[in-house]
Amino acid sequence: MDDGQTMSQKTLSSKKEQVAEVLKTPSSDWYNLTVNFRNTRQIHDAFHPLRSTETGESTVPPPKQGDKPKYYVLEPEYQMDHIEAICSKKPGSTWNIGIITSTKSEQGQIFDRLNRMFPNKVQRCDSNTDPINYRDFSIFVLNSSNVKGLEFHEVILAGVDESWRERNQLYVSATRASERLHVYLKHDGVIGAL
Repeated sequence: MDDGQTMSQKTLSSKKEQVAEVLKTPSSDWYNLTVNFRNTRQIHDAFHPLRSTETGESTVPPPKQGDKPKYYVLEPEYQMDHIEAICSKKPGSTWNIGIITSTKSEQGQIFDRLNRMFPNKVQRCDSNTDPINYRDFSIFVLNSSNVKGLEFHEVILAGVDESWRERNQLYVSATRASERLHVYLKHDGVIGAL
């Protein structure tokens, strides 16, 4: 089982019971997945080593094929221009993009700029309790500590550097992408430091 994509046992048990009540299926009849079906194989292969070196665990790669993650090293002003360009080219009205940062200040700067560019299309999520509104918004700006359990078609990791507290935090953030992943590094030496 991929623990980087699960909730605490207490939360999971409570959620299982809530869903089981609705479905009238006892949670003892449920199965835990050992294959990650969220991501493409390319995203899994690029970021799973961060998880496995920390925990010693391994998961079965997902069967879905897709694009390799794209890495960029850009100055902050060019990074923002590039993120705007990605957001303006999203494939359709149901396609959603999660932009994940490691700091609240960077999250605020990105939200402010995108909200001016795409009014009424951007949602800022400041905590785990902020509900994600996939119906009314298509671009979400989040802090890396608030992404566990979420999923987006496309993920942009903005400003990746050594400030990402744990390798697991980077892994969890990267694996929110179901189709495409863009990683903006603050400098060339970041990957070696992680």
